[in-house]
Amino acid sequence: MVTLADLVRASGPALQPVNAAARAPIELTGVHISELIDPTRYLEGGELLLTTGMPLLDPAVAVPDYIERLVDRDVRVLVIGLGPNYDEVPAALREACDAAGMPLLLVPVDQAFRTVTTKYWELVAAEGRAGLVQQIGLQTSVVRAAAGANGVDAVVKSVAQAMGSWAMAAPFEGPEVSIWPASAAGVLPALRTELQRFAQRGSIGAATFPLHGFDVIAYPITEGSRPVGAFVVGTTRRPSKTDRQVMLTAAAALSLRATLRNDAHGSERSIDSAAGALLLDGEVSAARALRAAVGARPMPPAVRVFVPAAHVLPSTSPRAMAPPSPQAHAMVAELIRRGLIAERCNPPLAAWHAGRLVLLIDEAAGAGPSVDSKHWTPLESLSGALSDPVPLAEVPAVVRATVERARRAQAGAVLTASDAPGRSQGDVAAEALRMYSRAPLVEAVQGYIRHRGSWEAAARELGLHRNTVRNRVQIARDTLGIDLDDPDIASELWIALRDHPHG
Repeated sequence: MVTLADLVRASGPALQPVNAAARAPIELTGVHISELIDPTRYLEGGELLLTTGMPLLDPAVAVPDYIERLVDRDVRVLVIGLGPNYDEVPAALREACDAAGMPLLLVPVDQAFRTVTTKYWELVAAEGRAGLVQQIGLQTSVVRAAAGANGVDAVVKSVAQAMGSWAMAAPFEGPEVSIWPASAAGVLPALRTELQRFAQRGSIGAATFPLHGFDVIAYPITEGSRPVGAFVVGTTRRPSKTDRQVMLTAAAALSLRATLRNDAHGSERSIDSAAGALLLDGEVSAARALRAAVGARPMPPAVRVFVPAAHVLPSTSPRAMAPPSPQAHAMVAELIRRGLIAERCNPPLAAWHAGRLVLLIDEAAGAGPSVDSKHWTPLESLSGALSDPVPLAEVPAVVRATVERARRAQAGAVLTASDAPGRSQGDVAAEALRMYSRAPLVEAVQGYIRHRGSWEAAARELGLHRNTVRNRVQIARDTLGIDLDDPDIASELWIALRDHPHG
């Protein structure tokens, strides 16, 4: 996952830390631009929020309350752009962020939000979730609608009906606008002005703005990493989580459609990378629907998980490893040579987990292209860890365990499931927490579990601000990929940390 430190380095002078919290190890789930007084209804949590400070100009807005709303929604970072409304960071904003533990950064007057949003999505693409394709979730009907001959119109109509409002897809160049219902066309003149600003900004992050009594949510339609249009929804109610998933899915599906039209080979790599990422997130039905919607090879019922040791390919992205990657084939060919997997298998899916490359290997080779050790040079120095065949629903848990085994693999050795008997999920999770070096997660998680999910009680015991504890526990959740509020998981982890405090 992209971190704030990654984004600051990539953005250069366009993104500058203001307070100490902005230098903490923070993982980001997205970027969002909003000038609403309360943008939280459009956020999932984990985002970096960009604003020019317009909400703070309203005398009715208390800055601490504004920041508290963001913290409660788990917004990870606030960025203020100087120039339009403020020449320098307001003292009240800095004080409120410091009090709440909110990381605060600025975009200087001579820089643009576009640089920050573009760099974020370039980093995401480097991790194998190119563009917005990875946002395709459970809304499989939208994906299938986009694959049809009248895909754009079908997507717009299905989302508008799901939201009980209006929706539109419009290219930045050309008159071909799709809007439903037709009676909503009255918003077009004013909306075109806002979309021109959206296009000029060149952002590939979402934006929200008020228009004619509607809260308008705009998502970019991208071709590769280039914004070519916008998918827009107007609503008068607070969108639910399902609503947001539908809107994200629609924008991703329309982006996929645009990319497929102009870059079939690049799209194949993006689709495989997105399918692998969805499997690692536990979204089996979404991965199946994605591949079915574009006519790709169906997902197998089971896969084997292989994680190479960190030194094997330390800087390679999953998208670069997608078929027909010689590196991926060379690793699979070596596993075949050692007799660890079937002699013929389908090309693997590649994805990231906790900064590690993961290959998902389908041994049930059919009539399509396959990996054959006779035609590829095996990577004889290969080391890492390999799982037994597992159902797709079990992939997330097995990936975590396999990553841990890969860390212990000696040079040239491939560890299998039989090399680590008797390790519980709690043992694996405890080891991952101890090995995390960018923040002291063990104490925060122990305090959180001991006090049964109470931030305040854990913070008092540890002598920390509650938002510091909240952030560390969230990092632990993201790192481990488990639910710390599940009593079975929490008890296993508690016992592992208690019985082996130093590993």
